[in-house]
Amino acid sequence: VLFFPKLTNYAGGFIVSKRAVIKMGYEKFKHHPVGTGSFVFKSYKPGKKLILTAHGQYFRGCPRLKGVEILFLPDIKDREAGLKSGQLDVIMGTGKKGWIEQIEQEPDIKLDFHGVGEMITIYFNTSIKPMDDVRVRKAIAHALSRETFLNTTNKCLVKKAYSPVPVQFLPGGLTKKEVESLDLAYPKNLQKARQLLMDAGYPDGFTLELVSSEKRLYLSCYNSMRDQLAKIGIKCHINIKAHSEMHRLIRLHPQPLVIYVAWRPNADLFLSRFFHSSAIIVTGAKPDTNFSHYKKIDKIIKDARLSINPEKQINLWKHAQIRILTDMAAYPIMFIKQCYAKRADVDYGHELISTMALYPQFTEKTRIIFNDSSYLNNITTVEKSNSTTKSRNKDD
Repeated sequence: VLFFPKLTNYAGGFIVSKRAVIKMGYEKFKHHPVGTGSFVFKSYKPGKKLILTAHGQYFRGCPRLKGVEILFLPDIKDREAGLKSGQLDVIMGTGKKGWIEQIEQEPDIKLDFHGVGEMITIYFNTSIKPMDDVRVRKAIAHALSRETFLNTTNKCLVKKAYSPVPVQFLPGGLTKKEVESLDLAYPKNLQKARQLLMDAGYPDGFTLELVSSEKRLYLSCYNSMRDQLAKIGIKCHINIKAHSEMHRLIRLHPQPLVIYVAWRPNADLFLSRFFHSSAIIVTGAKPDTNFSHYKKIDKIIKDARLSINPEKQINLWKHAQIRILTDMAAYPIMFIKQCYAKRADVDYGHELISTMALYPQFTEKTRIIFNDSSYLNNITTVEKSNSTTKSRNKDD
């Protein structure tokens, strides 16, 4: 609880070579990274392929794989075909309804579901009309149903969330019971939502121009929100952009609201990156992902960060989120677990429980179990955030 916020950054544990960064300069380093892992960078074709080879002098021992290749394959059909044919060993799956049930029927393929669970949250821009009126924000909250959002993806991957920090994974989150006891769960109530809009001066609703990524998870949430808000007279025009372009636009041009999917390793980073005034996009001292333009919990974040009492720190984090929910600066929807499919002969060398990197870790113990030595030349694959990874066995 205390270690991450005080001693490491968001990517705590991903250690790189200081000497290499200084010698190459950061821009060149990004295309030829030097780290401390079990595999060594070999080459990279932007948008196509990343190739890694075994680090023979790795301090935990030489890897059992000769290397790993990550292929960038955005289309799940391409990844699935590669996995079924044996060209790929591991792929990133999808939460699209029916896909998991379909792939489970394949005899030589195994599915893994694991944390961490990325949070999906709606952030309201409290600085611009009509979102600057708390009654409007609460009207939207009461028009939404978490269950409806959950229905956009496979139920085995998602679960409702009631606070910006997911209590299921991190200290400092709020449980459903805690939120309901404070009357901050905002259950669906269309009559109440319409009354709040009327009180705020919008009896006929209004129109919102929004930006979504083309990725299924983002687009399905935006579409679900659009359909739900239409019932109280709020019309949402959704402009669909490439994922990278969406990220650029929402950081440069303040939106009335933003649906964002993200994981952060502790409550401090969830709160400081999304709700500290310094993180406000464009105008903040250190612009980051405060899409809500929220400024009311800076002191609580600081007090929690400086606390040497873990119990007090957790209580402060909870108090900060009570403020956020009272002001309805953000509407937590759900968290979603990671889904990966692999060939049955792939052995990660460790149990898949949780990973901050959001994909299965390939270590010196990872191997492909087979007896045919001719298979040594075959290539295999893993998909990370619209990517895919190939590996070669060294000595099995």
